[in-house]
Amino acid sequence: MITVLRAYLTYLGLMVALIGCFPRGELAASNLPEIAIANGPRSIALDGLAEKVQDQIGLFQLKEVRFSRPASVRARERSHAFGPGRLVNDALRIGRNIGAELVVLVGVPEFERTTREYFSLGLPYPLQQVREVKISLRLQLIVIGVAKGRILREYLGPIIEMDRTESATAPILPIDQDPDYVGVLTLGIQEISSYFANWLKTSYFLTEASESNYE
Repeated sequence: MITVLRAYLTYLGLMVALIGCFPRGELAASNLPEIAIANGPRSIALDGLAEKVQDQIGLFQLKEVRFSRPASVRARERSHAFGPGRLVNDALRIGRNIGAELVVLVGVPEFERTTREYFSLGLPYPLQQVREVKISLRLQLIVIGVAKGRILREYLGPIIEMDRTESATAPILPIDQDPDYVGVLTLGIQEISSYFANWLKTSYFLTEASESNYE
């Protein structure tokens, strides 16, 4: 009997030691609702946008949720176009495969860069050819609830615009190096991320808590 008790205590001690190896934060985090942020639909997808939005949302320190690993989401979104009639089903496949409660699709439905050259008479480019560059951009997000199997929220952000005048002899930069493009994209990401974080706090969490009280 004593031998059995000693063996049991030794086993118990090992289990406690093993549990102690895991940070409490990680154990608690594994029980939090998971959110997968994906680029889509493919027709308006922008490489790298989902990661940027996820990073921006992370600044709001939403302790009630955790986010899927970007690499896992990217690996799965490549085989899904989120096209007409397929958007919800494709998102549900990704969510169920990863174990996410929400799948958030982010994309760029509107983008335009236009240039116009003319002869300037005044400052800052007197008596020379100048180029006017205008950039406008709008982002959107679509939230799909995996358990409910439907779209929970759609949000089309505002059109964000920037423009500048430069010498016509200046090279036309690749779009991803254009400072105004970077500027409107950054503002767009901040805007939809703020909207989503606020929606989670003021609508989604409250709705889920209310529904759970009636189950």
